[in-house]
Amino acid sequence: MRNATESISFSRSAPLFPSRLRVLGVATQGTGGDDEARLRSLLENFHSEFFPFDRAKKRSSGISLFQKIRRDRPDLVVLEGTGLAGGIAVIFGRLLAKIPYILSSGDAVGPFVQAQVPTAGPFFKFYEKILIRLSAGFIGWTPYLAGRALTLGAPRAMTAAGWAPSVLTEGELRSYRQSIRRELNIPEETIVVGIVGSLAWNKRVGYCYGYELVRAIQRVSRADVRALIVGDGSGRGELERLAGPALGKTVLMTGRVQRDRVPVYLACMDFASLPQSLDQ
Repeated sequence: MRNATESISFSRSAPLFPSRLRVLGVATQGTGGDDEARLRSLLENFHSEFFPFDRAKKRSSGISLFQKIRRDRPDLVVLEGTGLAGGIAVIFGRLLAKIPYILSSGDAVGPFVQAQVPTAGPFFKFYEKILIRLSAGFIGWTPYLAGRALTLGAPRAMTAAGWAPSVLTEGELRSYRQSIRRELNIPEETIVVGIVGSLAWNKRVGYCYGYELVRAIQRVSRADVRALIVGDGSGRGELERLAGPALGKTVLMTGRVQRDRVPVYLACMDFASLPQSLDQ
């Protein structure tokens, strides 16, 4: 098993950048969010500046980002997330100012949008392909995404699939497992299958993360199995209604937890689900 701080890399060419860079980081989720926190951790050993991206003012933030790239000419831009405003800014920065960028993402954007809004799917598939193809490299949150980026034309890709803000010892993991199970009233011998993620409800197909766990637990006759769903979003209420009488008994939902608490809840699980792929 790989250490939580290890990564697997895939590349078609030799290293492109020197170790000493002026790096501009930007998270399209917005300043102060979990994505920016992740990016700050990943870039902590570099001379980095972070652009204050305002998610409530995406268009103006995108324009300001492009202007900053063209004016300050950093050695490298690292974009966390595939938001349209940030993506277009780095694309134009690459084409007009010749500033390379690295893209980091945890989603297959084209297929995701296709599932949400079918008419917008072709545009976003094209956008994602151009964004990846023009990048200097891609960081995928899973090995699947890294491989997918290479098929879409990324010159190099790596994954930090086991990446975590901290590495817990075996003793700490056992301690957290016991404390969270006590908090959630889960007996030690119970099998816990869980997921951590954003519960964004897709109205067209009636789905969000955790849906398959709720449906599966309803078909289990054993009393020593629990489904644990960690996260929040528009789908939480839908999952609660779907769970019905099982909510709080065999289906447990915590709501949103702080980023540094995610490993604590993962330690409570025996199996974790990651239904990441949305395309063929």
